[in-house]
Amino acid sequence: MRIATIKDNDQLLDLCRSAPMEGVVTAYVDQSPDFFAMPSIQGENFKVWVEEHESKITACIVETHKTINYNGKTHKAFYFGDLKVRPENRGTLGLRMSSQIVKKAKDEGFAMGECFVIDGNDKMMKVIEYLGTKIYSHVISGKADIYQIMPYRKYKVPKGYTVRNATENDIEPISRILETQYSGYTASPLFTKDDLCEVIDKTPGFSINNFRVAEKNGEIAAVAAFWDQGKIRRTVIKKFSNKAKLVIKTLRLIKPFFAIPELPEEGSALEYLYLRFPATVNNDIDGLKAIIASESNSLKKIKKYHFIWAGFHEGDNLSLAIKDMWKMSMKVNIIHFKFNDEVELIDPEVHKNKPVFVDFSVV
Repeated sequence: MRIATIKDNDQLLDLCRSAPMEGVVTAYVDQSPDFFAMPSIQGENFKVWVEEHESKITACIVETHKTINYNGKTHKAFYFGDLKVRPENRGTLGLRMSSQIVKKAKDEGFAMGECFVIDGNDKMMKVIEYLGTKIYSHVISGKADIYQIMPYRKYKVPKGYTVRNATENDIEPISRILETQYSGYTASPLFTKDDLCEVIDKTPGFSINNFRVAEKNGEIAAVAAFWDQGKIRRTVIKKFSNKAKLVIKTLRLIKPFFAIPELPEEGSALEYLYLRFPATVNNDIDGLKAIIASESNSLKKIKKYHFIWAGFHEGDNLSLAIKDMWKMSMKVNIIHFKFNDEVELIDPEVHKNKPVFVDFSVV
């Protein structure tokens, strides 16, 4: 196993195509033209580890480092994910690679780490459990609900709110709102003005102009950003299951009556935006609802996007802002682990009422 370099870019892109995610829709993540663009924004620094056989890359896994707030302390946390293995090389390779990089993280002095596993991915959960018997202690910090909101109909915008695009003058108040919103969340990043500026500066296609601000009586009530990351990552459909084909057929039937965009074919990419950094002032859920409904109504007019990705921890009441919207969903397990006694893991029962910060636009 070795660290990948830019010379491996083409092989890594080919690996993505050869190792699709299988489910209702079989699809792969296309990170062309630069595989390393996404890992570079997932944390403060990163490594892409690869395994090869006869000069051909057979698998990869991404390691990133983040600063997070956890159980009252700030920690440098280790994250691992994006494990991809060619079908012909599957077996124990993924387990061996995961074990090696997690062991390295422990040896390098990281106190704790985080990873996400789609509900139903029993193989990866077995890897997590196995590593928990050898290298770390871990807990499942609840599940995240990942929604695909369909902007095909007009949604009612709560009265009394004005929604506008953010400007440079809003960076400081937005950072304060984010810091206040997420101060009580597990695994939240730092949200000072400088931290927010750094995220904006390093993220392709993402700027202060991606933020929307809802105002009520001249004061900011909520904020949120919407990000089209199509230039660095796309989801390409390889095959529809019979269930997915039925959904597509149904959408074609109702297409004349709703603002449904051109439906994807096998071999084409989905078009979507990510909802990022939703936050309210004094729990003004209607303010956040105004932002998301307004954005969805705007997308309805251009008929380009199939959905908006939105992720919330199951204990996060911000999800109430999309309660009445048309959407599909899936669940993701959130795992936190510790390497030493510096960290006291939070009892999973606590997370029924205490939300965990999630940003699946960079997962």
